[in-house]
Amino acid sequence: SPDQSQLNNLLAELRILQGKYAEAAELYRASIGLVADKNSTQVASLRNNLAYVLALTGDKTSYPEALQAIEQAIRTLGPQSD
Repeated sequence: SPDQSQLNNLLAELRILQGKYAEAAELYRASIGLVADKNSTQVASLRNNLAYVLALTGDKTSYPEALQAIEQAIRTLGPQSD
């Protein structure tokens, strides 16, 4: 449901502040799975956040997933920043 996705997103932001990047990534993945329209701006934003947190981990094995997530976000939103 949208409410659960939003709660996951907020909890992921808290986990980032706590330095718990792997937990944040799992929450973003779960949020993406809850949103029906995978081409929505909401999912694009979640994918952007997932790419960011995967980069923060410093685990190079997660970089391909991060690259895929950010490329999907850019396809939906275009190359912009906020």
